[in-house]
Amino acid sequence: MRDAHKTATLAEWTVSLDYGGQPVTARGRIVYERERGAVSARLRGPARPFRDVTAQLAPGRVPALYVTNRGAEPVVVLGRDGEPFVRVGPGGAEVNRHSSTWADNARAQGQDLAVAAAVVDPGAPPEWTLVRSAPNYSWLEFRGLYERDRPPRRVLKSGETKVLRAWTVPIEQGGRRVELRGETVWKPL
Repeated sequence: MRDAHKTATLAEWTVSLDYGGQPVTARGRIVYERERGAVSARLRGPARPFRDVTAQLAPGRVPALYVTNRGAEPVVVLGRDGEPFVRVGPGGAEVNRHSSTWADNARAQGQDLAVAAAVVDPGAPPEWTLVRSAPNYSWLEFRGLYERDRPPRRVLKSGETKVLRAWTVPIEQGGRRVELRGETVWKPL
């Protein structure tokens, strides 16, 4: 099947259920489909948003951003709701516990949010908490997530690399603002 590039049903299954006293049968199948490509993310710029500040991207279904600040003045990355999310400077990296982006990342990493959930309020003044003593920080960037399992049929049929989603991450330093620009793309095999 793989060599012939054909889709094939490998198995079928049924499960008998009782729903409110009525018999119900759930049916499904396991289907082999050849791999056609992958969704990935890329940083389109700038990799140096400010002097002594670099941004790097680790591609993936949910890409990760990594910011380093070797300068004396902190940089602030804004979260998905426009709130201050992380501040990176010579004293290390601090997260704003009111940031919804911080909560998204903590949840994705399996951290206990029982206490934190009550403080998440993107409109509240920042509550900074030191999380790293080094002047860098990485996080999962859900603005780059392509939520579908596969791209639209027209993209698959094109056989070309296509942008599925363009996204930005605002970053500020000393009253100046730059947007890190990213793209989530489909790359065919």
